[in-house]
Amino acid sequence: MFEELPLLGAGLGYQSDLHDEIVACGADIDFLEIPTDQFLGMMPEWSERLVELKQHFTTVAHGIYMSLGDASGVHMEYLEQLAPYIETLRPVWFSDHLDMGNIPSDEKGRHFHGMQVPFTRSQAAIFRQNMRVMQERVRLPLLVENLFYKFVIPMPGSLPEPLFIREVLEETNCGLLLDVENLYINSINFDFDPYDWLEQAPLERAIEIHVAGGALLTSDDWAGKWADLHSQPVPDEVWKLAEYVVKRGPVKGILLERDQNYPPMADLLAELDIARGILAQGQPELSKRVPADA
Repeated sequence: MFEELPLLGAGLGYQSDLHDEIVACGADIDFLEIPTDQFLGMMPEWSERLVELKQHFTTVAHGIYMSLGDASGVHMEYLEQLAPYIETLRPVWFSDHLDMGNIPSDEKGRHFHGMQVPFTRSQAAIFRQNMRVMQERVRLPLLVENLFYKFVIPMPGSLPEPLFIREVLEETNCGLLLDVENLYINSINFDFDPYDWLEQAPLERAIEIHVAGGALLTSDDWAGKWADLHSQPVPDEVWKLAEYVVKRGPVKGILLERDQNYPPMADLLAELDIARGILAQGQPELSKRVPADA
């Protein structure tokens, strides 16, 4: 199903604060994941920056506000803003999350990200319908990403999360963006085995992997729990999960997310080398890009 998608390699999530450094290090970054909503909020002022990135990098686009789980349907106003942006960038694929949001009549809630969904078959059907509408408008391969969550909604007939994701993707041509950092943190906070989770997940759909480093919270009502803050180096346990997935799925790219607490660019490039080495285990043609000491 995904044979026509190119092998991208090890990529970095674009951050405007690091723009000059990212462009300067383009030879060491296989692809960029462009945070769609960062640019949508700054257009047309950032149009030149978008064109520059398009010229220098292979790109994929990653959104957070499509809210594919909304029972009221696709947020069409947002989709109509998104479509011409995607047509300009022409990324290899577009991705968004398995969440819901867009609270009606609430200005602050119009673009809401990360609201958990019930893991039911009826909710999976809502995702499939909205994914079809989005694909018809955007006309690019669509990947959906598993969430970091703070709670699970107890519903009659709920499925285990990996089987729910399998149900969402059933009878679609969409792929999975498997965030193994989200999986790892959820497994700690909710005390389950991430490898058992992966055994049930549709790894045959895993096209992209996200890796990142989270943090242990020390204040508020979630003190003592871990959060997906993209603020630390990738832990060994997350690299091991990525390695497990690469050996079992048609992974085309591993994407490093670092959204704050930026280290020197050399440290990020070193993590990209680790990702490239893991990906090369399943894609031998990448081995020539991996330093001997990686």
